[in-house]
Amino acid sequence: MRKLFYLIIIFSLSILLTMAQEFLEVSLVKSIYIGPYSLNFFYIIENFVIFSNKDTLIIYDIKDNKEINRFKVRSSLIKDSDNIYITNIIPIDSKKIAIVNNEPYLTIYDFIKGLDLPLKYNKENTFKKSDKFPLTRIEKIEDLIISPFANLLIEKIHYMDYFIGGFIPLNEWYEFNVIDISNKILLYKISTKDYLEFDPYFSNKGQFLFLFNVILKNKKEYALIIKEAKSGRDLAYFYEKDRVTGWNVSRDDKFLILSLGEKEETKIIDLLSLKEIKSIPYIGNPFISPSGKFFAIEGNKIITVFSLTTGLALFSIFGSHPIFSWDDCLLAYSLGEHFLSPTKEFVIYDWNREIRKKITLDDEYFLEKIEFTKDRKYIILLLLGGDGYKILIYQIKGGG
Repeated sequence: MRKLFYLIIIFSLSILLTMAQEFLEVSLVKSIYIGPYSLNFFYIIENFVIFSNKDTLIIYDIKDNKEINRFKVRSSLIKDSDNIYITNIIPIDSKKIAIVNNEPYLTIYDFIKGLDLPLKYNKENTFKKSDKFPLTRIEKIEDLIISPFANLLIEKIHYMDYFIGGFIPLNEWYEFNVIDISNKILLYKISTKDYLEFDPYFSNKGQFLFLFNVILKNKKEYALIIKEAKSGRDLAYFYEKDRVTGWNVSRDDKFLILSLGEKEETKIIDLLSLKEIKSIPYIGNPFISPSGKFFAIEGNKIITVFSLTTGLALFSIFGSHPIFSWDDCLLAYSLGEHFLSPTKEFVIYDWNREIRKKITLDDEYFLEKIEFTKDRKYIILLLLGGDGYKILIYQIKGGG
């Protein structure tokens, strides 16, 4: 009899556990209006969501549902100017973030100390003018690009040569100075005199520097050139006479996925061997899951999810803006037709259990970013409407 009693308890508990996992409950816990002067993205670090409003960085505690800090990002030389904006936020680790504004000015914020640690870039020393007959040369630092972990810095410098006096333009070009931040040593330069066209991006671990849609001085075109970030050495050239229409790199720097316009294919590159390992006859915006086991391609109206190891398509759904939870159990996406279309609905999909939860917004918005917290208990949306940006924080229960 006692054995039967224990079996009934175990069976009942297993049913309750299964029932607890067979539902998804999603509830709005916070709406934060930002306004029109914000970055079109945010970052989640630990329990905090980090975003901007003009020159102000805002740190919000998701679980305690309260703002814990805000401060202005501008050099000491700038007092009352209304034209200062944050242009980038780069997480360094779980304790620090780098913030850049449009002076350009760079500072590092330390969560533990609650202090920002400015580096020596400000409006005073980003502009230089020199006269050397018969030329006047103007150089201005227009942007600062920080690598993950903030060990490397790229200064984007605009050079302009004029006939002396500065009235007749003669020549202009850009140089990208790659600098070791710790000892402020110039490592190498990339000039638009050699690379006539390119877009530079660091990989997620900062090991590689990607140059996308490159046109070289000799007029050769490549979809991608991969450089070693610290030395500037060219490691690989990919896809001559083609253009990248969408790309994504895995969090561990093992895989790079490119969607190519002319070939109308998506390529998977193994960054350890620097070789193409798979080609898939789909084109669109690729999104790699945090684990690196899956990826989604957002095409026109359709999202297709693939296994990254096999390249096989697993399923397709109508929608856009796909994002995986950190454990790959949930997939969130908009019901807008494509990446640039507004939406009034988004879905959280437990695709292993075929459970969907649709959430309807109060109006149509452009969905700028969507992301899960690591523990999958919250999902954050950044929306753009007629009155500017706002952040919505939803709590998730069940699923998985």
